[in-house]
Amino acid sequence: MDKLGGFHAYLNAQAEEYMISNTDIRYFFDTYYDNFMHSLSWEDHLLEPASREEWLATLRACADDQQQRCADNQILLEQYLYPLSSDPALLSDEGYDLLLSFCRDFYYSNYTEPALLIRIIDILLPHYEDRSDTESLLFLYICAGFSYMELSRTGEPTSRDKTVYFYTKVLSYRDQIEFFESAASRDYIFIAYYNLIRVAPGLGILDIETAYRLWEELCQIRTMPKFCQYDTTNPRIPQLCDRAINDFRAYGAVLNVERVIAPSAILSSLENMTQVYYAEILHEHGSIYECPVFTVFNYHYVQARNGTITWEAAWQILDDYYVHKMQTIGQVSSPDLLAFYTNLPLNLIDVLGHTHFKEEFKQATYRRYRNLITSYLMNQPASLNSYTLNNGVQLVAFHPLILGTFQNRMEKMNFIVDLVVTRHLTTFTHSVMVSYLAEAIGKHILAARPELLRIPSSYLEGNAYASPAEVLDYIVPAALFHDIGKNGMIPIINTQHRKLNDYEFNIIQTHPQKGSDYLSSDPDFLIYQPVALGHHRSYDGTRGYPLSFDNTASPYRDAIDLIHICDCLDAATDYLSRNYHRAKPFDVVLNELKAGRGTEYNPDMVDVLLSDRELYNDLKMLTEQNRENIYYDIYLTFVNLRKKRQ
Repeated sequence: MDKLGGFHAYLNAQAEEYMISNTDIRYFFDTYYDNFMHSLSWEDHLLEPASREEWLATLRACADDQQQRCADNQILLEQYLYPLSSDPALLSDEGYDLLLSFCRDFYYSNYTEPALLIRIIDILLPHYEDRSDTESLLFLYICAGFSYMELSRTGEPTSRDKTVYFYTKVLSYRDQIEFFESAASRDYIFIAYYNLIRVAPGLGILDIETAYRLWEELCQIRTMPKFCQYDTTNPRIPQLCDRAINDFRAYGAVLNVERVIAPSAILSSLENMTQVYYAEILHEHGSIYECPVFTVFNYHYVQARNGTITWEAAWQILDDYYVHKMQTIGQVSSPDLLAFYTNLPLNLIDVLGHTHFKEEFKQATYRRYRNLITSYLMNQPASLNSYTLNNGVQLVAFHPLILGTFQNRMEKMNFIVDLVVTRHLTTFTHSVMVSYLAEAIGKHILAARPELLRIPSSYLEGNAYASPAEVLDYIVPAALFHDIGKNGMIPIINTQHRKLNDYEFNIIQTHPQKGSDYLSSDPDFLIYQPVALGHHRSYDGTRGYPLSFDNTASPYRDAIDLIHICDCLDAATDYLSRNYHRAKPFDVVLNELKAGRGTEYNPDMVDVLLSDRELYNDLKMLTEQNRENIYYDIYLTFVNLRKKRQ
């Protein structure tokens, strides 16, 4: 905390200045970055082996420090950055150039906060547009395209159009390439091509037809001297071009896994290109093991689908190839590793599912592939740029190919809990706390007034309503899964070293719909959809999100009402993992529940909380005295699960 000594005094001394100086800009970024790195380090500390008292002391220190840094960063943002959005005159030309240089540092580092980058870009763009500074604009466009692409991985819909808009702006400068002074500016053209052709379709940003047209355009560019003259001085240009062109030739292996819909004409063209390219590469290298992985996979998948070889033969070739490639795959870049350990095992599962091997053999092999996926995803070092990794988790966690390998709902639930729910310590603790609260309140309601907590007969055959035991069996996993939609938003949740800005908050508000989308991928999870959708809706249906879901008409309304209460109760009393507010005492929160009965909260359930002294004591113990014990148990579970995956 030494660097923060005198922090507020410094801010007050600068408050009278009319202009935001270069010193201010440097101080802002240096301090903000230092606070961010310090905040990030706490997660590593919290995962280190420790006794109960040692770990809880670390947790308390983390909570205090994070809350202070969150407040300080917010002052920094409001003092130095946010005012520039409404008053550009606060910054000199030299100041804009300095702000641009820090923006470049953000873009080229692993330190990525896309929403903050976009805020900075919005400040910079008008200035450099007025100056007609082409190369600065090119950087800002490529940076904006990247930032919106990262945010699109959360499922936020408007970011998709903005990704295409900014990358297309970059491509509009293509024919001016010979006038660029910076080698990086030339790279940006081909970075935009690569991301639009290879990355955007899988994220739902761009349809495959448009990507195919851009691919044809890039193929033509690669034959033109105007663009090839930089291959030696700009080695990234041929690398980016060749990867985009050749990866797209093997896109057929990706389409099925990424669930991208392509017209039959494009599929046919991709199949033909793959077969030609595979033959060329095999002839050049003489060994299948020297051929690009997706080309090998797509070629043999097509061969099996067309009946040229059997599915059994295709699987044996691909499994052998995959095992062989695992010996050297660690030498390639991180994004390729992610695809290797997520997309390709899904392809192997798909091919194996078409075979006539014995079921016992299939199940054992499915487990091997699942273990490869989970071991990779759950044992990555803490990364500042985790959007891509989260996208990999989203791809596999609820993928029908994965879930189809399990024998029953319980196996699927354990997989989802291990891979998704336990992935992030603070979201895990919240989900577990909500499940504890739901179980405690549910038991008392079912004992005193069972008519207040019913789930429909569709949950179990033959009963008008599920039995009390069966209701609890439903409520606990529903509570664990209520925030499952935050899986793709963990990088935004991790920005708790400052308040979320409006754009990020709007993204967070999509997590109920995102959770519903996840749960819709398998029939066994459909029963939990209403709770995922409705846990932020008010009891009377007039407030909350998403507005499109009518919780008052849901047959699962009782469960939604209960988990809404538990969600709010834990969030308000949590004093260890929410940096943006101070915890409230249990009795204060209970009075807030009372004040909101009939509007925000189910009045009958609130009355049970208010009138049942035993329940009052149980909940007070859970949220106050026993919270740290529960957190330590969760820590042990979290750490042990991570060890098991190694």
